[in-house]
Amino acid sequence: MIPGIIDFLACKRTLSLNAEALDALQARKLQATIRHAYQNVAYYRKLLDAAGVTPDDIRTPADLRRIPTSSKDDLLNAGYDSLLAANAKRSDLISSLTSGSTGTAFTVRQRRWTCRVGNSSIFVP
Repeated sequence: MIPGIIDFLACKRTLSLNAEALDALQARKLQATIRHAYQNVAYYRKLLDAAGVTPDDIRTPADLRRIPTSSKDDLLNAGYDSLLAANAKRSDLISSLTSGSTGTAFTVRQRRWTCRVGNSSIFVP
């Protein structure tokens, strides 16, 4: 099955969760995201290390305050390779530019299926 459809169906199932189950799911997904970023994205590993934060320190959305925010300039200056996950397949990525309304356009890269599913969800009633 297409990965985007799997994600869509998983998201749809969350609609029936009670608040406690939804909080637990959110915490698990947050921990997985932070751990993935730390293990695979040089920029985020450096950011967390500089702040003295480990992935184990981030357990709830409130813990996100411990991670310094990144400005657009920080991301622009970081360079493509430090922002790309080590386990990402470059051939699966598509690039698009932001409008540059703040003065400098920013290149955004995402997996092809993420873009397709995200765009198709606009038309789901």
